[in-house]
Amino acid sequence: MLSGVYASHSGWMQEESEIAMSYDKPIVRIHPRGNERASRAVQDVASEMVA
Repeated sequence: MLSGVYASHSGWMQEESEIAMSYDKPIVRIHPRGNERASRAVQDVASEMVA
């Protein structure tokens, strides 16, 4: 999941994370280059982070 701040306001991102968790799938947080802030919602559910 992209971890930009917009993810906090996306209902679809919330739905995707709930589906992934229901199937025990790992969630990888992708931190876009140049972003200084990240979504707390994505940070809380991600198993790993890549830059």
